Amino acid sequence: MATAKPILYGAWISSCSHRVRIALNLKGVDYEYKAVNPRTDPDYEKINPIKYIPALVDGDFVLSDSLAIMLYLEDKYPQHPLVPKDIKTKGLDLQIANIVCSSIQPLQGYGVIGLHEGRLSPDESLEVVQRYIDKGFKAIEKLLDGCDSKYCVGDEVHLGDVCLAPQIHAAINRFQIDLIRGQPSLIPRVSRKWLGKPLMYGIGTLLVMPLRTIHGVGRMFGAARYLCNMTSVSSSLQIELVSVPCLQDNYAYILHDVDTGTVGVVDPSEAVPIINALEKRNQNLTYILNTHHHYDHTGGNLELKAKYGAKVIGSEKDKDRIPGIDITLSEGDTWMFAGHQVLVMETPGHTSGHVSFYFPGSGAIFTGDTLFSLSCGKLFEGTPEQMHSSLQKIVALPDVTKVYCGHEYTLSNSRFALSIEPGNEELQEYAASTADLRNKNTPTVPTTIAREKQCNPFLRTSSPEIKKRLSIPDHFDDARVLEVIRRAKDNF
Repeated sequence: MATAKPILYGAWISSCSHRVRIALNLKGVDYEYKAVNPRTDPDYEKINPIKYIPALVDGDFVLSDSLAIMLYLEDKYPQHPLVPKDIKTKGLDLQIANIVCSSIQPLQGYGVIGLHEGRLSPDESLEVVQRYIDKGFKAIEKLLDGCDSKYCVGDEVHLGDVCLAPQIHAAINRFQIDLIRGQPSLIPRVSRKWLGKPLMYGIGTLLVMPLRTIHGVGRMFGAARYLCNMTSVSSSLQIELVSVPCLQDNYAYILHDVDTGTVGVVDPSEAVPIINALEKRNQNLTYILNTHHHYDHTGGNLELKAKYGAKVIGSEKDKDRIPGIDITLSEGDTWMFAGHQVLVMETPGHTSGHVSFYFPGSGAIFTGDTLFSLSCGKLFEGTPEQMHSSLQKIVALPDVTKVYCGHEYTLSNSRFALSIEPGNEELQEYAASTADLRNKNTPTVPTTIAREKQCNPFLRTSSPEIKKRLSIPDHFDDARVLEVIRRAKDNF
């Protein structure tokens, strides 16, 4: 009788989950992955009473804590040993793993960060996390000083490397630590060209398929030799994005999973253009995703739901304002679209219940009317502080993330952006490219996080030129600067 696969419960944002997935795949273990939100999933507490992730279910045996799981895997699956045989080398490797698992990671988890809510600002909480990551990384550097191996303690990947890889990725992408400039000084002389590569692993594909291989990146400098590039087998799952112009300047987006045939649509302002697009492609509609309740994003809900029986997904906070809503989601929830993980991010400011849908496996985020190319949404129900926080949450995603917004506003936005930051060369080039695209009636969407950081005035609240042009006092914080820019844009 075939033995049941072990089941790993985890979450895309959890570096603890990722280190176990790396270990499972290095050892070639065939396992099942189940995404959970331990804070909102009542069934998960039955599996792990402490409600932390990850947890491994192997037959009738349940084990939690990533380090305990990896040591269990080490004993059960001897292939690709993760623990060195030499006693001193083993001790050093376990010390590195424990610094990550015990001295760094717990202090960046929600269980600790959540204690600061209401007492520290988001920036202050971030500084606390950065300080402990910095402290741990510098300790590891000191331990590895003088080592002459490809990875932490040898030329093969061991437990320390497995723990470090997702932690470094989290440091860069979640906690905004610039390892290149020396905070911390983990890789002070690493080549700039590394910034253009997916650090540690193809984060997106990792979330929907098991990781298969791990490669060294060659000799790095100083203690950076243990950095590794995780490469996953290309997934046959894809999300096919088709922009559908609606009303005067709205975009809806059709999502198509080519393996299962599952189809969704994001923000259908009207039904007819969506129906026409689906019929042309001989597709049925399974899901309707709404970023917020405004009619120009939900106007097609009821007709599409009646015709196709599609389920409507939206914010828990907008459950009384989104027509036909079936599934309500909140901050940090994960939802599955035909095998693709979707992270729900609450992004208020334009409206109080606005959410954005992030597809990490496809490197795409649907931002509705929170983030536009070269602008942000008007503050109908939210505050400048909320909008600033929402934008910062979005731009903390990897720079290569594609941004699909709700409207074709880029050309008019570029005119305003140039009026307050005319010396921005990247903006000048993007504005010229935008004008050329619109002259050809070609969409300017999607944009990318990297481009918006370079050009979008609402993400450039520290720009001296913008402050000078708008006579903004130096003592204004970022939210107040955003408020001034928003007022100027409204009157432009």
